[in-house]
Amino acid sequence: MDQHWNFIQDHPLVVTAVLTTLGVGYAARRRFKNQKARSKYAVPAIDAQEKASFDAAEVDIATAFGPVTPLKDFDYQTSEPPSIYKFSPKYFLTMGIQKTTIDNIINIDHRYLSRLSARRAIAAARPEVIACLPVAEPAVFEFYTYIVQNWLPQRYPTIFTLSSEEQVLHNRVTGETLPLAHPVTGREALELLNRNLDDDFLFMMPTGNEEGHGFLLQALIWAFPDHTDPAKRLGATLNDLHARVPGYREKLEGSLDRFFRKLEIGRIICRSNWGISIKASQDESQLSKDYLSADKKNDLSPSKIFVRCELQTLFRLPKSGARIFVIHEYVYPLQRLKDEGKGPELIEAIDGLKEGNVPAMWNYKKTMSEARYLDFEHVPDDEVSPDGKPILNRYSRHLTKDHDYPGAQAMLYAAGVPDVATMRNAPHVGIASVWWEGNPCNMSLLNMGKEVKRAVENLGFLGWQYNTIGVSDAITMGHQGKDIDGSRVWAWADVGIRGMRFSLQSREIIADSVETVTSAQCHDANITIPGCDKNMPGCIMGMARHNRPSLMIFGGTISQGYSETLRKQVNINTCFEAFGAYRYDNLKQPDDGGDQSKTKDEIIMDLERHACPGPGACGGMYTANTIATAIESMGLTLPGSSSTPAAAPAKMRECAQAAEAIKVCLEKNIRPRQLLTKRAFENALVMTMALGGSTNAVLHLLAMAATAEVELTLDDFQRVSNKIPFIADLAPSGKYLMADLYEIGGIPSIHKLLISAGLIDGDIPTVTGKTLAENVKNWPALPEDQVIIRPLSNPIKASGHLQILRGNLAPDGSVAKITGKEGLKFTGKAMCFDKEVFLHKALSAGKVPTTENMVLIVRYEGPKGGPGMPEQLKASAVIKGANLKNIALITDGRYSGASHGFIVGHICPEAAVGGPIALVRDGDTVVIDATTNSLTMEVSDEELAKRRAEWKPPKAPVTRGTLGKYSALVGDASHGALTDLF
Repeated sequence: MDQHWNFIQDHPLVVTAVLTTLGVGYAARRRFKNQKARSKYAVPAIDAQEKASFDAAEVDIATAFGPVTPLKDFDYQTSEPPSIYKFSPKYFLTMGIQKTTIDNIINIDHRYLSRLSARRAIAAARPEVIACLPVAEPAVFEFYTYIVQNWLPQRYPTIFTLSSEEQVLHNRVTGETLPLAHPVTGREALELLNRNLDDDFLFMMPTGNEEGHGFLLQALIWAFPDHTDPAKRLGATLNDLHARVPGYREKLEGSLDRFFRKLEIGRIICRSNWGISIKASQDESQLSKDYLSADKKNDLSPSKIFVRCELQTLFRLPKSGARIFVIHEYVYPLQRLKDEGKGPELIEAIDGLKEGNVPAMWNYKKTMSEARYLDFEHVPDDEVSPDGKPILNRYSRHLTKDHDYPGAQAMLYAAGVPDVATMRNAPHVGIASVWWEGNPCNMSLLNMGKEVKRAVENLGFLGWQYNTIGVSDAITMGHQGKDIDGSRVWAWADVGIRGMRFSLQSREIIADSVETVTSAQCHDANITIPGCDKNMPGCIMGMARHNRPSLMIFGGTISQGYSETLRKQVNINTCFEAFGAYRYDNLKQPDDGGDQSKTKDEIIMDLERHACPGPGACGGMYTANTIATAIESMGLTLPGSSSTPAAAPAKMRECAQAAEAIKVCLEKNIRPRQLLTKRAFENALVMTMALGGSTNAVLHLLAMAATAEVELTLDDFQRVSNKIPFIADLAPSGKYLMADLYEIGGIPSIHKLLISAGLIDGDIPTVTGKTLAENVKNWPALPEDQVIIRPLSNPIKASGHLQILRGNLAPDGSVAKITGKEGLKFTGKAMCFDKEVFLHKALSAGKVPTTENMVLIVRYEGPKGGPGMPEQLKASAVIKGANLKNIALITDGRYSGASHGFIVGHICPEAAVGGPIALVRDGDTVVIDATTNSLTMEVSDEELAKRRAEWKPPKAPVTRGTLGKYSALVGDASHGALTDLF
């Protein structure tokens, strides 16, 4: 016993890393090969005759469940919570399911009043924890009537007493009364229950649909959801509710739905769940997202660690058919488990997660834990200066006050601190520009940083400029590697620059750089100035890590180019698509009565000279503009930042205004993680769908959310895509560029439109100290005669263009960009390429068939296998430019924001780790179906098993240097391809 207990004390962070190890609720039953072999707790199918008799009689709950045993002398003040100890590292379908009785559906103990108080506070602060859709009202009324008229007065007669004369139920503890007749609305009924009962209730309503969609969450009281936003769960299917749980789709999908369907009337099922907490009460852990201070993190004695256990109860209402899921939480001090001899069992469960039957559960639960970023000494948030004003140098002050660090102060005087008063009082503002020469996206950022520094110092602050690195995707595009002797070992010589493999990992280097300089130099605030694609998520991730007052200035979009030979406006994507036309001899001047004398070499040279006329990020709704728009929609920039062109005078004015904004952030202590909320990310998703943004938004928003400890999954993207119309006629699928959008009001005007339509949340806070709605209140509306943004009533497409596809080719998800122009379904024969370079060679040589539907599969290009998950723009652009309309392209790599056509990327698991994409063979039939969100190959399970047994992973192309580190650390694309989720 002592040996196991010492393990807890010696490894407190192992304990705190596991928050919810089984979190899928009660599952159905194990998929035995012999279907007759059932767990003793599995629920058999309800007999059809029995069901008919129940339906005919319209049995009420009291009849269905029988009498309730009264607790005649019950005293809640002396009642202890039960011991619910079911610790296991395994993840299987029976999941400890047990039969129980109607007596145990609701529990009351000595915490009753304090918990009710917490529930009421939560409901007042977050009304969305109680919700009822109209379709669920009959079920809510059925349940309310039974609980109030029968169960409560029978089970707890010392607390609840009926008054037939008054037609109410009296709560003798709280003084509340509940009407015996249900209120007018389902929500009102749930509100009354929440004020009197310490349980969460989920109402799963049957739909009659196929397996996996047979039940929807249509009503709820969910005051204590563990890392869950109830508002985003309403209307979800069982599969949606559990989609992010590792192993769910392999082990539970379908079975849980069948379990719900076959649950008999009159049978009550329960199970327990467990996790670890470093907070004593559920209300504290749910109401507060604040991170523990360093001293508390390091003081994880048994008295300050708690085990959170859930009692989950399920039963079926006889009239409405709803399945009621009751959740009751208990928190036990770890010391109690020690005293009761449960230490070895708990430690075995925690340590066993790594080797359990779903090893991914270990990493999944670690990502759900409290962030463990290093904390730094700083002035407490509630401390003010003697004159009552806020202290702005909260972090630098410990270096600059008095003479505790004379060496540091000497260095700062040498660096430019002018006098003692400035040394003692001025906040240090780090100004991080992602500047370098040789890339139009970034070449103007140094001067922008200088303007920010000037404005910051005019306020009496200290502005410290520094740089981080970047990679130009357009310059490195398509330079990948080559095969050596057919061995699938890819060389790093003889085929040009392999720069694209460094692109995605530059995001992590940028985040590391911003975090490092801000933290090491004791900066009090941070202004970042990114320009190119990976710059922006890298900056936001760095800001979320150090979590000091911060804002971002987007470097701005590029101006429109113009080709004299093609007699039209052009941009960088025109060049990539021209290459395909060039190779297939389709690059010609327009047949418009003008000059026809130019050769294809002259045409492409003219494009190269004029596509990019100056500074700024690639001009369409490509990745840079997509992410900039998303970040502005989350409140981390000044209004208009994402749509103001780099060369516009307004961009330099924005740099000056940023100083005033960072002052507001310092004074009000507005920190990045206060802005990076689920509501803010919801706005980002809406804008991405409405404007036709890049598939890279999925990758980067997932990464930013995980860094900020916000729950965001692939399913959130699909949910938003399903409801948000695609309204922007912007490149790459449309005609216009961001510079054109700027001329009609820019992103703030679109915010104004979507806020008024109720599609984005205008109440989120921003770096200005105002809400998003307040920021755009006086901004001009979109002109009535503009043609770039379609009316919401007449969209380009009624739903979003990004689709999350799953199937036997992508069991963990993939991302498709389908605007509708290319159709919604594609079936073709597979043609496999174990790197994009080989596809490029096949296209250049004209070896891709053009007479039948083909699905070109580019694999071993994922985060680990690439390494670096390079973009496949060159291949997709060649296909587009060559006008190959019978081609679809899928990959475990990713696409540029400029890519369009029938393309699917981010396939998970990737080929390098043995994902199914590695098993596809030439000639296999592949089906891409956006109507069912599926990506499948028509290959039997038996054949796939045979291929898997024969498959061998390729040797890693690189094991040292920055890409070697990246390949070893990076996670999968479905979770953002992060490198710090250890």
